[in-house]
Amino acid sequence: MTEDIQSKDIAAGTRGLRPVRRVVTGVDADGRSTIVSDGICPFTFAFPGVPDYGATDIWRSSVPADNADPAETCYTPFEVEPAKGGVVFRISQFPPDALFIDDFDRDAAFGSMPGTAHVTEGASLGNGTFHRTATVDLAVVVSGEIYALLETGEVKLTAGDTLVQRGTVHGWSNRSSQDCLIAFVLVDEERPPGGGTR
Repeated sequence: MTEDIQSKDIAAGTRGLRPVRRVVTGVDADGRSTIVSDGICPFTFAFPGVPDYGATDIWRSSVPADNADPAETCYTPFEVEPAKGGVVFRISQFPPDALFIDDFDRDAAFGSMPGTAHVTEGASLGNGTFHRTATVDLAVVVSGEIYALLETGEVKLTAGDTLVQRGTVHGWSNRSSQDCLIAFVLVDEERPPGGGTR
């Protein structure tokens, strides 16, 4: 039954990432604060074969930020992690597990993005979403609900809940019938959990 629903949704063009409006401020020629852009953010990525599982990068930055540079900071192809010493702000969308999880190929999915060979190393347990990034991920659930999966357990998160994901192996499970949207700020890590090297 799930396959029938999925096929109909794809055929009807109803599955996909929700458009995310991005408003960016700056200064005008007189140095006054102003809106420099306002529109649907084009910097998106969806995992192959799962058009509604992916993310929209809203902004990338070094730390400290160079607010004098008016240049666009996001780019394609999409990269999971921020630059060394940087951060990335994104909105991620997770469809219901019933629409994709049984056929989700972790290595193929993460392998479709540049610079992600290390992301699935040591993350073979659990469902296909398990991975680890060299970041601390600051998350807030915007809408829907989801389970954050760890090696020793799981926790259910609902709209308004926050999560500080400190560079550990983790995955996601959306057991509801609706998409879940999460806002993330990924911060480059200096050292992984437990010390050691990256």
